Amino acid sequence: MIECVSKILEFACSHCEIIASITSVLGSIVSVSVYRTTMKREKKILTIEHLSKIREEYSGGFPSEKNNIEKYLKKMEFFCVGINSGIYDIKIVKKMSGRLLLEHYEKMKIYIQKKKHESSWCEYEKVMKKLQKMYKRENKGDPK
Repeated sequence: MIECVSKILEFACSHCEIIASITSVLGSIVSVSVYRTTMKREKKILTIEHLSKIREEYSGGFPSEKNNIEKYLKKMEFFCVGINSGIYDIKIVKKMSGRLLLEHYEKMKIYIQKKKHESSWCEYEKVMKKLQKMYKRENKGDPK
């Protein structure tokens, strides 16, 4: 009788460990999922905040003076480093100001080409090309 009870307790304990392990794994999966969702949301919020500041500063329209153009390009280069490194969300940028940024880029191309030897705005150009591709795909009906 004691032997039978011992076997039942041993069986129950081994199953408790399995259940505890499964519960632990499920808890970890939920934690990772919540963390990723929170980080995506934070990324979107940071993008909106930073781009809003840039838009507010240049709400009067396209910067026309040389100093303002360089200041704008420096701010955009910094912002685009964040986009290219995954800190900011390019989809939010597209929704907020994608077309306007591309219009500014078209106007800036001449200036960028002239100053290419002095300064480089390669991160800015990469993002503008990404935005162009996103709009091309959208026009072709590709949802990516």
